[in-house]
Amino acid sequence: YQRRVREAVVSTQSTGTLQYLLSFSEGCTSFFSQVSLVRCCSVIADGQHPRLGEICRKCLEGTWEGGPKHSDGVAMLVRSWLEHGAEMEEVVGELQRVVDKTGSNLPSLTRSTLPPVYRVVCEKLVGNLRKISTDTPDENTVIDLAECVNNFAVLISFIKQINNSRPMIRSALTLGQRFLEVFLSKGLPALSGLMKEQWLEVQSILKRLQTPTRYLHHVTGHSKSIRDIALTAKVSPR
Repeated sequence: YQRRVREAVVSTQSTGTLQYLLSFSEGCTSFFSQVSLVRCCSVIADGQHPRLGEICRKCLEGTWEGGPKHSDGVAMLVRSWLEHGAEMEEVVGELQRVVDKTGSNLPSLTRSTLPPVYRVVCEKLVGNLRKISTDTPDENTVIDLAECVNNFAVLISFIKQINNSRPMIRSALTLGQRFLEVFLSKGLPALSGLMKEQWLEVQSILKRLQTPTRYLHHVTGHSKSIRDIALTAKVSPR
C-alpha cells in the first residue's frame, strides 16, 4: 500500500513538473531552447502527452538557422512528435514532400536534415511493428500490419530517389533488415492464420512487401560486388 502511495505521489509531482515546464514553451524563442525544453519534458513525461507533441510540431513548422547540431535537434523533435501523438503516415508524408521537392508543411524538414530524421522514423516504424499484438490475430491485426508495410515500402523508396545518400542507405540496410526480421517472426505467422478469412488483404500486404525487400537485396548485392565494406558491414552475413 505504501509503495502505491509513493508511486502516486511521484506521478503527481512529475505531472506538475511537466506542466510547469510546458508553460515555458512560448518563451523559448530559439531553436535550441525549444529542443532543450522538449528533451527535458520527454524525460519527465509518463506516457503520451499531446501537448508535448503539439510543441514539437510547432517547432518543426519554424524556419531556423542551421548549426552543427541542427539536424540532430530536428531528428529529436520528430522522435518526440511521433511518441506524443503524431501519426506515422503524416510524418512519412512530410518526408515524401521533402524527397519529391514539393515543399514540406514543416520547413525544418529539408534535404540536409533528412538523413538523421529518416533513421529516427525507420526506428520508430520497427518499434510500431513490434508492438502489434499478434497473439490472437484479427481484422485489426491485418490493418496494422498493412499500415506498417506500406510505410516501410515508402521509406525504402526514398533511397531510390535520393542519389548518394550513404547515411540513408546505411539506415535502410540496418533497419530494413530489422523490420523484415520482426515481420517474419511476428507478422507472417499472424497472416498465415488469416489466409482463409482475408486472402486478398494478406496477398496485398505480401505483394507490397516484395518491392522494398527486392530493392534492399539489390543494394546489398551491389555493395558486396564492389566490396563496399562500410555498407556491407551494416548487413548480417546470414
